[in-house]
Amino acid sequence: MLKGVILAAGMGSRMLPLTKSVWHCNPETWKADDYNRAIKMTASQKWKYDKKRYKIFRSCGYQVFVVWESDWMRDKDACLQFLLKGI
Repeated sequence: MLKGVILAAGMGSRMLPLTKSVWHCNPETWKADDYNRAIKMTASQKWKYDKKRYKIFRSCGYQVFVVWESDWMRDKDACLQFLLKGI
């Protein structure tokens, strides 16, 4: 069972999870065994948790498009192209 509130923006059958780099342990900056005190788990535990979360979204019929906050800040146009390809 997943605890907590699932935050995401829904667009019909599409789901755009909020993937803040710190809260979701962006693999660009976090190693699997790094401990995140804010969420009280390791990066690999958070990745497994998020994977389960996305699986639940998909089982409900949603397409899940994950865009990392750092990717969005670095290149919004590329992120928008990625999202538009899925529409």
